[in-house]
Amino acid sequence: MDRCFYNLIENVQIANKITRYEVDQLLKKIQEGETVSSAQSLVLVLCCGSLLFEETNESRTALVQEIFKCLENLNKPLDISHYNALLRVYWENEHRFSTTEFLAKLASDGVQPNRFTYQQLLLCSAANGDIKETNNMFECMKKEGLKMNQYVLDLLIITNSTADELELATEILEETIRAKSKPSNLAFYTLLCGFARKSDIDYLCQIIETCKQKNIIMQEEGFIMILQALADSGHGQHIKRMEKVMHQYGFFMDDLSKIFS
Repeated sequence: MDRCFYNLIENVQIANKITRYEVDQLLKKIQEGETVSSAQSLVLVLCCGSLLFEETNESRTALVQEIFKCLENLNKPLDISHYNALLRVYWENEHRFSTTEFLAKLASDGVQPNRFTYQQLLLCSAANGDIKETNNMFECMKKEGLKMNQYVLDLLIITNSTADELELATEILEETIRAKSKPSNLAFYTLLCGFARKSDIDYLCQIIETCKQKNIIMQEEGFIMILQALADSGHGQHIKRMEKVMHQYGFFMDDLSKIFS
């Protein structure tokens, strides 16, 4: 068993890929009763993602679920690292699942989720387009006092802005600013476009000014996105006002009303 795992890891280090045969052979040995360490079982789970380059996402997901069930049946406790590895594989395989049910399984198995667990669950639910579960994970992290990196905060802003959950998206932007961090341009502009779609030009301009004071500066591409959002949502009457704001930032374009009509 040790030799098989050594060869597997060596292949990953050399080629950054493995075959289904190698994984199947290890799984067969475990099913036949050979002893596997906690570290080896963790490696086996992680091997069911993008490393299995010849397999489809569906095939890789089915395999990792079979492996995980086999490991659970060994009656050896799996710790949070194993569940986090499973989440990572789900993410790599673009597998859709209920993050709420995943948390419930952790609770029933007596395993405490950590910061990585919540972040990965949040990313997975956002990728699935499930705004309710995404925000549920966000609230869980806040409740646990777990710090989120800027990538996660940006994703929350984008997801909520796209779903027109602008109040929560703004709250997350404010948390980012309070943490003396900066949102990505995409997250910032997506939120502003949300207010443009709602024709809330006053609040949109207020956010721009507030963020400017925090050294979060609009770029021309952001204004273009806002103008396009105004035009697409039938609020072209606000384009002249946005043109004046652009002038304050040194961006001058002629006949914007005609361009975005």
